[in-house]
Amino acid sequence: MRDGSRLVYVRSSLDQGLYLAYELRVSGGEREGAPVDELVYVDADTGSVVDRHSFVHTALNRKVYTAANGSSTPGTLKRTEGSAPTGDAIVDGNYDKLGETYECYKNNFGRDSFDNAGAALISTVHYNKNYVNAYWNGTQMVYGDGDNVNSSSLAVDADVTTHELTHAVTERTSNLTYSGQSGGLNEGMSDIFAAFCESYKSGTWSTSNEVFMIGEDIWTPGTPGDALRYLYDPALDGDSLDYAPDYTSGVDVHYSSGVPNLAFTLLSRGGKHPRGKTTVDVAGVGVEKAGHIFYEANVNCLTPGSTYAQAKSCTELKAEAIYDAATKASTTQAWDAVGVGATTPPPESCSTTTALTNGVPVTGIALATGGQKCYSLAVPAGQTSLKIETSGGTGDVDLYTKFASAPTTTSYD
Repeated sequence: MRDGSRLVYVRSSLDQGLYLAYELRVSGGEREGAPVDELVYVDADTGSVVDRHSFVHTALNRKVYTAANGSSTPGTLKRTEGSAPTGDAIVDGNYDKLGETYECYKNNFGRDSFDNAGAALISTVHYNKNYVNAYWNGTQMVYGDGDNVNSSSLAVDADVTTHELTHAVTERTSNLTYSGQSGGLNEGMSDIFAAFCESYKSGTWSTSNEVFMIGEDIWTPGTPGDALRYLYDPALDGDSLDYAPDYTSGVDVHYSSGVPNLAFTLLSRGGKHPRGKTTVDVAGVGVEKAGHIFYEANVNCLTPGSTYAQAKSCTELKAEAIYDAATKASTTQAWDAVGVGATTPPPESCSTTTALTNGVPVTGIALATGGQKCYSLAVPAGQTSLKIETSGGTGDVDLYTKFASAPTTTSYD
């Protein structure tokens, strides 16, 4: 028995096993940037560390599990906040990537985890066999090991971790619907902040091509220099859009994300459309500024059904509010360069309405993409039914109704 220690039974938080262990108080030095002051539990039989209980509490709270190549989640807990490396390169690598993403959001936007309230960052690695994917399921992240042909392990790529955690941020803020243009914006936000955090980590706010590539460290390991997506030239992947007029309702959200991805890249580093589809020459503002503009648009302007045009309006609004008119002008140029046209106001509560007459249709309605028009109808007391409908015309229209007050795209009957 060592001086200052005592012999105790402890249930390990890592494997839930019950151990006879020496309990020692250890302090001094740092681990992962935080001061060390903890109780360390050393197995009385083997001398290995079976658990640690820290007296230093940080906002960062990571939990990494393994599915052991099965499909049950979360699986077996392997590493918790402040605990020692496990020796499993995938577990430990993902633990580090979670910390990098947390610090990127915290240091740049003051955001405390994806919910801005310190939620635990939970991952499951080693999911299934030869699984070439990663996803956010509303509670945690899940990563496959890849098949070493299409990808290696997705859990150790910073782009993938930031991408999936940004889905969680979007879910708790704008909640962009995962279809249509709003779905492309949702996917775009995840790619954009993967690039933003990589640029931040460089220490110089790099604008190199590698910053604007997604998954380049793990994608098709037998083919050097390629990536899953290319924000600086989206069409390089063979599927992604780089020009808004090419959008149709059937485009997968992973490919319609190319439009906002390219707008962000051009805003960050300036220049023209990589394939000459427009002639707009964007005055770049740097990744740091561009990231703050898109972050504020995502958390404080965009709504579930937002379109490219509304994203343009929201980013213009935030560019001027955070910075100045010149930054707003660059933001306008960036969207113009990818073919997103005239500004339309972001969706808000109706400020003016047109009165309807029961049974009398309204005709000749024409609006630009993303536009809105508001109507009201006085319903007699005692009326028990009401039908409001649209018919005819062309394009894509959404009708929102609400009793006794004006609807919005997030509050309606």
